[in-house]
Amino acid sequence: MRRDPSPSSPCPFVVSGRLIRRFGLGAVAATGCAIFTLGVGVWLRRIDLDPAYAMTFLPGQMLTGAGVGLVIPALSSVVGETLPQSRWGAGSAMVDTARQVGMVLGTAFITLLHQPVSDLTGVRHG
Repeated sequence: MRRDPSPSSPCPFVVSGRLIRRFGLGAVAATGCAIFTLGVGVWLRRIDLDPAYAMTFLPGQMLTGAGVGLVIPALSSVVGETLPQSRWGAGSAMVDTARQVGMVLGTAFITLLHQPVSDLTGVRHG
């Protein structure tokens, strides 16, 4: 029997739906991005060689998770609000594609910033 790693994972989506109705898509998405950025900053400042999960990794993980929980429903809602119903599938696919391309490029950029002098010999030769 496989268990969901986080039984509370739907909670941010319920909360973000309520926030979107009250404050609007843009405000919730911007807030989620800011919270996510804060979480990444916490990771970059706290994580070191000592494996103290609760003090180093968990605070950043909680912030980035809350940020993603606000951003994804807001971005997904844009399709339903701006496109006609016949285009929802294509619009949703474009949002997901843009999100995935952004993750790849963001990861590559952050990796370049924090590993500016990488030796690629090991990568090239396995």
